[in-house]
Amino acid sequence: MPTTVAPPAQTQPTGGTTYLPEREQGASTSPWRGCTIPAGQPDPQPPDSRSDITIIATSGGTFGEPRDTYFECGLPDGVSRYPALTKPIDSLVVEGARCIHPKVLCITTGSDPRLHNIPELGAALVERFKHAGAGAVEMMAITYYAPDDDEMRAAIESADVIYVSGGTSQLLNATLRRRGADWLLWRAAQRGTVLSGLSAGLCCWFSHVNSAVSTEGDVITTRGLGWFEALVAPHWDLEPKRHKPFHQTLLDNPGLVGLAFDEHTAIEIRGDTYRLHRFGPGGIVRSCYFSAETGNYISTQVAFSDDFAPLSRIGITTNRTPPALPRP
Repeated sequence: MPTTVAPPAQTQPTGGTTYLPEREQGASTSPWRGCTIPAGQPDPQPPDSRSDITIIATSGGTFGEPRDTYFECGLPDGVSRYPALTKPIDSLVVEGARCIHPKVLCITTGSDPRLHNIPELGAALVERFKHAGAGAVEMMAITYYAPDDDEMRAAIESADVIYVSGGTSQLLNATLRRRGADWLLWRAAQRGTVLSGLSAGLCCWFSHVNSAVSTEGDVITTRGLGWFEALVAPHWDLEPKRHKPFHQTLLDNPGLVGLAFDEHTAIEIRGDTYRLHRFGPGGIVRSCYFSAETGNYISTQVAFSDDFAPLSRIGITTNRTPPALPRP
């Protein structure tokens, strides 16, 4: 049943809460940005159906990585690895590729070297997807300047599964747009590549992202890639600091729906349909909005089911316009 609660105090938007600039500072103002397109390659068109798009992404959860993967280890002394809780989702992702031993590309752009031991993270991701049945597993950290356009395009186009790791959403999404990788990912999705991710890699596909932007825990709302119109917040049960900016963004954007994901939850999107997964203890997903009629803040627990349901059932609309084409 929906839960109606008193809305947070209605305040004017503040600079520290909602950050949705038309363009990130320093980003190219040209609509033709990023990688080049080979001669004769057709431009993407808005699809009549999104039935080929598959996204399977989790809010959070450990995957059996070694304790040295993170500089701040949360494990007791003597415990060498985190529990492998994401195994069911990892298997679902690899099986979704519909080929034997698919090639997996892990994009680690958002990973914060202050928090993550990047070489250890890369080795852990290779082990993770190998255990799930993948063939080759490659790492790629896309920055404003590397890898070069041809290498980036070849890596994305040759992958059967693309996994976007967690980290800083603001950095991740700005970089993907600046380099034109958002367009390459769109084309990959249209070809049937399975897209996946965790935390920032869950949020990036949506229009509005509840993003932690510092090690001190500051949270803002920033732009996602915008394939689906919704505000998404990960780690809802573990990080209360996300709640106030989340509520404020919904207040500032009438009609916008927010999805708040607890740890150990995942969403699987196929075309215009979805279903939710839970792969660890507890964990729920909430659909939230401000009522246009009453001004009340409405929070509804979204049901877990084996069956797919229309995204429109939870108030999410899809954006059928592809990202701007990258040109030299």
